[in-house]
Amino acid sequence: MTSLRLLDISRNRFAGNISSYVIASPTSLEYIDLSYNKFEGLFQFNVFANHSKLKAILLASENNKLEIETEKSVGWDFLFQLKILMPSNCNLNKLTGNIPEFLLDKRELEIIDLSHNKLKGNFPIWLIENNTRLRELNLRDNSFMGKFHLPPDRYKCLLSMDVSNNRLGGQLQENIGKINPYLEYLNLSRNHFEGDPLSSIGDMSRLRSLDLSFNSFSGKVPTELIASCTLLYVLKLCNNQFTGFEHFEWSQIWFLDISNNKLSGIIPIWTGNMTYLETLVVSNNSFEDIMDLSKNSISGTIPHCFHNMSFENILDSDFTYEDYRSKFVPIQVGSTIQRPLELNSGSDSISVEYGQHVEVEFVTKYRSDSYSGGILKYMSGLDLSCNKLTSRIPPEIGELSSIHALNLSYNQLIGSIPQTFSNLALLESLDLSHNNLSGEIPPKLIDLNFMEVFTVAYNNLSGRTPNMKAQFGTFGRSSYEGNPFLCGQPLESCTREDESHRSPTNL
Repeated sequence: MTSLRLLDISRNRFAGNISSYVIASPTSLEYIDLSYNKFEGLFQFNVFANHSKLKAILLASENNKLEIETEKSVGWDFLFQLKILMPSNCNLNKLTGNIPEFLLDKRELEIIDLSHNKLKGNFPIWLIENNTRLRELNLRDNSFMGKFHLPPDRYKCLLSMDVSNNRLGGQLQENIGKINPYLEYLNLSRNHFEGDPLSSIGDMSRLRSLDLSFNSFSGKVPTELIASCTLLYVLKLCNNQFTGFEHFEWSQIWFLDISNNKLSGIIPIWTGNMTYLETLVVSNNSFEDIMDLSKNSISGTIPHCFHNMSFENILDSDFTYEDYRSKFVPIQVGSTIQRPLELNSGSDSISVEYGQHVEVEFVTKYRSDSYSGGILKYMSGLDLSCNKLTSRIPPEIGELSSIHALNLSYNQLIGSIPQTFSNLALLESLDLSHNNLSGEIPPKLIDLNFMEVFTVAYNNLSGRTPNMKAQFGTFGRSSYEGNPFLCGQPLESCTREDESHRSPTNL
C-alpha cells in the first residue's frame, strides 16, 4: 500500500485513539478522511508532519470526545500545502482556544471548517487574505469576537461563509457585498451585529441563502438589500429589531422567516406573490391588518391569495443545496482522484459534502416540533391561530391539498366550515376551535383518513356531528364541546324533536 493516495474510513464506528490509524498510513496519502467515528482521547497533529503530499484532512468528530492539539507541534515543519482542512467538533487546542498557528504558512486552502471548537480571539481575517482561492469558510459555533471586517480586495472564489454563533459585533462594512460578490451562502446569525441592514448585500447577486437572524439589526429592510439577488431561496431575518419592509419581488423565495421583530402596519401584498414559498414564519410581530401566521395582534380577513402559494412537498432534489449552498466543491488533488470511494480515471477532483439544514419550529397536534433539512418535505402546514381574523373562511383554503396541518383557532371567524376542506386529503390536524362558526359540520370530512387531531369546540355549530367512522371514531366530546346546538355521538343522541329545538333560529 505504499502508493495509496486516498484513505476514507468516515461514517463508521471505529473507536479508540486516532493516532494509530495515521501512523500506519503511508506517506503517499493525499486525502485522509477519518470523520464521524467514535474516536476519543488526545491526538497530536504533528503525526502528519511526514505526510508531505497531503492535500485534504477531514477529522470531524461525532461524539465530541476527540481532542486535537496543534500548538505542541512547535519545531515541526509541516511540509504539506493543504487544500481542505476540516477538524470540526474536535476540541481543537482545548487548553488555549487558539486557532492553529501552522495555518499562517498555508496559501492554497480552498475549504476550511473549524466549526464547533470554541476557538477564541479576533476574527482571523488572515485566513482569507492568505488563501485567495478559498471557497468555503466555516467558523460556526466558536468564540471569536470583535468586528467582522473583511479584506478590501474582491474575492472571486469565496462561495460560502458561516461565522454564526460567535461574539462578533458592531456594524457591517458598507462595501461587504462588493468585497464578496460571488458568495452563495452567508450566515451571520447569533452574533451581536447592529445598525441598519446594508444595501451592499444586494451586490452579492449569486446569493442563495442569507441568515441574519438573532442579532440586533434595526430599521427598515431596504429594497436594495436583495434587489439583485434573483437566486435567493432562503432568507432568515428573525429575532432582530426590524421595523418595516419595502416592496420586494421575491417570487423565487422558498423559505422566509421574519418572526420576532418589531414589524407593524399592514402586511405587504408581496407575500401573496411568492409562488414557490414552502415555509413562511412571521409570528410575534405587531401587524395591524391582514396577517398569515400565529400570535399577532391583527385583524381583518384571511387572504384569498393563500391558494396561489405552493405548499407542495419538497423533493429530495430541492435539497441538492442543503441550506442552498454549493453542496460539492471540486478540489484538484491529482489526475485520478475524485470523491472518496468514487475513483474515475479522467476526473481530476475531490468533492466534499458540506452544508447545513434549514430548521423551522412548528406547532401541530398540540405539540411543538422542529423540522430541518430534507425532513421538511414531510411537513407543510398553515397556522393563523391566536389573531383577530374576521369574516368567512375562504373556500380556496381547501385547495391547499398538500398541507398536513391547519390551525385557525382563537379568532373571530364566522360563517360555515367550507365544504372544500374535504379536499385536504393529507390533513392530519384541523383546529377551528374558539371562533363564531355556524351551520353544520361537512359530513364528507370523515373521508380525511389521516386525521389525528380534530376540534371545532366553542363555536355556534348546529346539526349532527359527523358519523363515528374511520378517524372520526377516535374523537371524543372535547372535539365538539361548547356548541349547544350540536347533537349525535359522542354528544347526546339526536331526535327529530331535538334537532328542531337545536336550530339557532328557534331560540
